[in-house]
Amino acid sequence: MIRLREIATVIVLTAGAAMAQQMPAVPGAVMPADIGQRMSISDYTVQTLDLPAEAGEGFAVWVNIDGVDRVLLLHPYSMEAPNYRLMVQDETGVHEVPSSDVVTTYRGIVVGVADSGVAASLINGQLNAIIDMGHKDMWFVQPLSEVVPDASPLDHVVYFAEDSIEGDWHCGNDALGDLPGSGDSVQDDFGTRTPGNDLAEVAFDADFEFYQDNGSSVANTEADIQDVMNQVDFIYDRDTQINYTITTIIVRTNSNDPYTSTDAGTRLDQFRTEWNNNQGGVQRDLAHLMTGASLDGSVIGVAWLGVVCNTSLAYGLSESNFSFNMNFRVSLTAHEMGHNWNADHCDQDGGGCHIMCSAINSCGGVGSPNFGTRSINSITSFANTRPCLDTVANDSGLDHQVVEVPISADAIADDGTLANAKTYDLQAVVTLDDDWTSTDVTTTLDGTIYQHPTFDDSVPQPAFWPTFPSIEYDSFFSARDFAVPGFAEGPDVTPGSMHAIWFDTENTGNGTYTIGRFTVLSGTTLNIAGTSTANHTGGQLIPFNFNIDVTFPGIDHQVVEVPISADAIADDPTLDGAKTFDLQVVITQDDDWTSTDTTATIDGTIYQHPTFDDSIPQPAFWPTFPSLEFDSFFSARDFAAPGFASGPDVTNNSMSAIWFDTENTGNGTYTIARFTVTSGTLLSISGTSTARSTAGELHPFSFDVNVDLNPPCPGDLNGDGQRDQADLGILLASYLINDGGDIDGDGDTDQADLGALLSVYLVPCP
Repeated sequence: MIRLREIATVIVLTAGAAMAQQMPAVPGAVMPADIGQRMSISDYTVQTLDLPAEAGEGFAVWVNIDGVDRVLLLHPYSMEAPNYRLMVQDETGVHEVPSSDVVTTYRGIVVGVADSGVAASLINGQLNAIIDMGHKDMWFVQPLSEVVPDASPLDHVVYFAEDSIEGDWHCGNDALGDLPGSGDSVQDDFGTRTPGNDLAEVAFDADFEFYQDNGSSVANTEADIQDVMNQVDFIYDRDTQINYTITTIIVRTNSNDPYTSTDAGTRLDQFRTEWNNNQGGVQRDLAHLMTGASLDGSVIGVAWLGVVCNTSLAYGLSESNFSFNMNFRVSLTAHEMGHNWNADHCDQDGGGCHIMCSAINSCGGVGSPNFGTRSINSITSFANTRPCLDTVANDSGLDHQVVEVPISADAIADDGTLANAKTYDLQAVVTLDDDWTSTDVTTTLDGTIYQHPTFDDSVPQPAFWPTFPSIEYDSFFSARDFAVPGFAEGPDVTPGSMHAIWFDTENTGNGTYTIGRFTVLSGTTLNIAGTSTANHTGGQLIPFNFNIDVTFPGIDHQVVEVPISADAIADDPTLDGAKTFDLQVVITQDDDWTSTDTTATIDGTIYQHPTFDDSIPQPAFWPTFPSLEFDSFFSARDFAAPGFASGPDVTNNSMSAIWFDTENTGNGTYTIARFTVTSGTLLSISGTSTARSTAGELHPFSFDVNVDLNPPCPGDLNGDGQRDQADLGILLASYLINDGGDIDGDGDTDQADLGALLSVYLVPCP
């Protein structure tokens, strides 16, 4: 039996296990061609996703990416600075309003995909995500309702970034010319700084038209800006080692806002004037206007060049809702902010330009989206001269590792199935003092995800591993038991999310701690993925994603019950009511021979095999089934033991069997022993096999088969559980004629049989 057994895995995050599926046809829905046209994409799928109704907690979701079902593991990731403020301009002026405590932006990984990353948002139960499958192979997920208003909120459009279609959209910077204070004129006013991961503070202004584009909702406007900026930050972090944090968002809910012109350059001047005159107290390194106005011509954005840290000039604007395509919306704001970081247009680089091309999706397209080499060099060189930037520590002081650990002899004695297993510990390595760490984990074996119980304990309990009695870790978990296909047995559970907090009680967090243990009995690849955070990381998520090659030899065993044919029973009436079981070996890797040692018992009485004494093994014929020959070869042809089919007496010894496959080089399922049981309760079969492919390694098997056969009742000739007049009639009718009344098994119905029946006459069967 192939299965995966868990010793102790108690920190897990999983959620909806419903597979992404194609959207069913909806009468009256927008035709697929219209969806592609509205979203400026040439190819896509519409999938129904199983998502949480509300944001704020980590979750996992299945998405079909390029024909393969993948799991996105997502955790809250706030874009807000510690001093973040949400401001509203209404008829009374500009004033601060409460912002929701619920984080709607997320970061995460694609489970089982190395170097993957995800930036996402969950707003009103709908997912918006950019997915990096590694090496800038990017996919996007957007709600279908953005282009089909009456669509189900669970229906989403999934598309490859490079399937975005070019349009007539341009940046207005080429029309600005060399304006005073722009670009190099302010560069040399600043000193140099130490290179590293840079953190820039950005503030936003949302004009009245942008507020209207978001349903005239302050909350939706705020969430939309943070959604776009989360993905912009994802790109900058990957390409330029720059991160952003949002200090302020001003939402203009009154048409009497400071922005009246539809000329991009003039509106940028209005933005600069408003913020220099009235918003000087807003903490920022740069500021950006999200406009919903339809700007003149084909221009959709503009920004000053080389101005980050110069708060009187560090401005730009984006006509963010110029497209339903999130790839384009994100690329636009990343582009205009790129100008602030001193990156100019790079059209001369052709297909290597990408985001900083003067026209959206020209110059070889926006890419994944990504910056070209010229732009990266310009941005990073300029960032190294900016003294206003904070530095994000490269060393989080929190890392992860997976180590294989030996399984003790005591554990194997307690659970024999561990004899051929492999065990791995997921460990957290804390190198900076800390008094708590929280971890979310999901696990798969060969791509199958395992679902864990919802945390429902008010106080986490110490984690005891049931396979290793009395071993207690200094970690604390939210639950101790779970059951999923292939893991250790446990109580029934429902899928849900679980968050684990573990504590070090000895040295304030510095050290290496086991936070999950996984024992695998079979399979090829074990994936352990998730994120951790700690108090010293300031909420920063530290991801981990391990693919472990467990690769068990392609040999396993199983016992199957096989029917006893009517012809066999006619040939041997003692088989009526018996049960027959085959011990089979399952080969999943090519191999041309396997040797097996087997011991069998019935109710604890050992079945004794003959010594191998043939120079050449002979084909195995089972005497109970005349003329039935298997494609396996054994060292002896007959066996006998209490409760088994009759055969010659044998001496106590072991039997070594060598069997061959002659058809397909070993791949397949083969019967290597057959046991017919006529009485008893429990048939036990155990032993080891090895094969050429396993290089002599022994692979144990052990089966307990419940046979539950009634004990024999000599004299009950008609099988009704009684020894009475009916049985006496059967015996007398066969007396000295045939074996119909044969009780003693000598093949005749005679005086001995009559005496045996009379001695138990009217005595109930046991």
